Amino acid sequence: MLHIDPFALSMWDWWVCYQIYWRNEHVKQQGSWERARMIAFQARLAPHVKTPKKATDLIEFDWEKKSKRGKALSKAEFYKLKEKLFNAK
Repeated sequence: MLHIDPFALSMWDWWVCYQIYWRNEHVKQQGSWERARMIAFQARLAPHVKTPKKATDLIEFDWEKKSKRGKALSKAEFYKLKEKLFNAK
């Protein structure tokens, strides 16, 4: 563990530490939810169905949902949009 004098940290340093801590906690919780879903799938659902299904059929978590971002632009589309935005009169 890294030992740092807490009085030597600026507000920005505290904010970075806070963000890192909560990101780490989120990853831990995500792993435990994944394990719980897999156990539920293996113990309850898998033995009773004829066709194998996926564990994601039980529940879909927020981090598994697809991003709502659009498709990537091609190089030509990018330059066309750039021209339209920055050279508009």
